[in-house]
Amino acid sequence: MSIEGGNRLYWYETRCRASEITADGKLGWKMKLACEGEGEKFRSNPRVSVAADGRLVMDNGPVGQARRQTYVRCEIAKKR
Repeated sequence: MSIEGGNRLYWYETRCRASEITADGKLGWKMKLACEGEGEKFRSNPRVSVAADGRLVMDNGPVGQARRQTYVRCEIAKKR
């Protein structure tokens, strides 16, 4: 997954635009997603949080077979 512009989320064949982002706890947020993927349009209402180890956790997300997806931040290459 990549996040761009603060409210656009991209996966391999799915893209979503987040709206109505509200705080849900100290390090959690709820949002509404309008998504497109594989020729279909659909909506999702996930909860996103930051775990103690810094990983991003998405419950009830729009992709994946599990109800919970965990993501690790990619390292950004240093400029030479």
